[in-house]
This record gives sequence, C-alpha cells and structure tokens, in this order.
Amino acid sequence: MKTEIEREKIHAVCPHCSKKLDNAWVFRLDSVIGVRYVYFCEQCQKRIGIFQHKVVEIPSPGISFQQNNIKPPLS
Repeated sequence: MKTEIEREKIHAVCPHCSKKLDNAWVFRLDSVIGVRYVYFCEQCQKRIGIFQHKVVEIPSPGISFQQNNIKPPLS
C-alpha cells in the first residue's frame, strides 16, 4: 500500500469541531481495492470523509440523506 499526503482547498464544515474549512489534509491510499482519498480536518485533525475521487465540496452529514420515516413496532 502506498500513501501520499497533500493539502487541498475544499469547502466543508467539520462534523467534529463545527469549523468552516477552506483547506484539508488529503491522504491518497493506493491498495488492492483501488485508490481512496481520506480527508482530515486541519483544526481538530479528525477524519471528515473517505472518497473514491478528489472532491472540492464535502457535504455536511445528514443534509443529503432524508430521514427514515419507519415507525418502531408497537409493543
């Protein structure tokens, strides 16, 4: 496995520290399953997301997914 680290300009909000990010650390991972890009927050250094391609805008968690409307069974 091969790893490269670089700094990229992005538009995102960190889900951990809630800070607006203009830059992030990007780790490129080459492995047997293909290339993956892991984005880390510059402020708190926690993982923001893993993608198959480089991205410029990282969606905030929960915004692009609709809520599950399934109700729990009555007991």
